[in-house]
Amino acid sequence: MRSRYSAYATFNLEYVRNTWHPDTLPPNLKLVPGQTWIGLKIKRAEAGKENDTTGIVEFEARSKRFFRARKMTEVSRFEKIDGRWFYVSGDYSTE
Repeated sequence: MRSRYSAYATFNLEYVRNTWHPDTLPPNLKLVPGQTWIGLKIKRAEAGKENDTTGIVEFEARSKRFFRARKMTEVSRFEKIDGRWFYVSGDYSTE
């Protein structure tokens, strides 16, 4: 989760794509221009250990865009394939 947040923060679209589950990867994935990510807080994690094949992470991410602060909360689902974790989907809300 932290590495994906860092990829969004540094506009590393390739890393975001490479860590997205191939079955759910949007065909026209883009990052939001002008958005600056300023903080990540992991609220909880379920499973996702070495021997698990799925995991859930709830997090809060803060950003700024056009001088307006925003907060996004998401519960993300991950799946491990061949030893690598992939983002599958998430339910989120923004403020």
